[in-house]
Amino acid sequence: MIAFIIVEFRVANPIFNLSNFAIRNVALSGAVAFCIGFAMFGTINYLPIYFQVIHGDTPTVSGLKLLPAMLGIILLSIGSGIVITKTGYYYQFPVSGSILVCIGSGLIGGLLTVDIDIVELSAFIFIIGLGLGCVIQTLTVIVQSSVPRTDMASATAANAFLRTLGGAVGVAVFGTILNNRLISTIPGEYLPAVHAGYNIIITLPPDVQTMIFENYVDAIQVVFWSGVGVAAVSLLLSLPIKIVKILNAPAAAPVDV
Repeated sequence: MIAFIIVEFRVANPIFNLSNFAIRNVALSGAVAFCIGFAMFGTINYLPIYFQVIHGDTPTVSGLKLLPAMLGIILLSIGSGIVITKTGYYYQFPVSGSILVCIGSGLIGGLLTVDIDIVELSAFIFIIGLGLGCVIQTLTVIVQSSVPRTDMASATAANAFLRTLGGAVGVAVFGTILNNRLISTIPGEYLPAVHAGYNIIITLPPDVQTMIFENYVDAIQVVFWSGVGVAAVSLLLSLPIKIVKILNAPAAAPVDV
């Protein structure tokens, strides 16, 4: 990482133009992207695990149950783009998106149970998707409108990289939280069954099954409460973003060939 930073400062056309981070909106957008990636991949990654361990769903079915999140992302990614195009203002989207991610993650963290109604849980997942849709595309617009045209590609890639990096860190951190919670609440002799999954858990005595399922749900709740904290940091970082109206660029002058 140190060598990479040194090289990026020295080359004429850096892949990751660090000087762009001297621009307020670029730096804040990068930090928000990291936090949103952290919250998104870190929490959404563990919902399929919940469906597989608690309800015995296949990986395909558990993935399909995340469609409400994808729907929310698509709707607000398109919707925010339309609003920004018509009004020229983007400030409201990273702020409101971070709030929606906080709300959705908090609802799952507070209300998730072993037998929660799938419609209710889908609504919570949809709220998270709406929040992500507000933020992800808007950050790209903010970055692109804040740097010179020559740096636009580099700055956009850097923002996407920070979001992906946040996701990688989030999966690792939330995975550690989940595992530590399971280790502290489930007796060691039953942990192999927990890691083996639903088909092994249901072969255990009923009272042991109940204990495992309840403690597993508790661990997932802790993960989502942690996601609320990360989304709250994203909200705090969104508030200082400079409000700038994006104007339509003038038509390019004809060029003689």
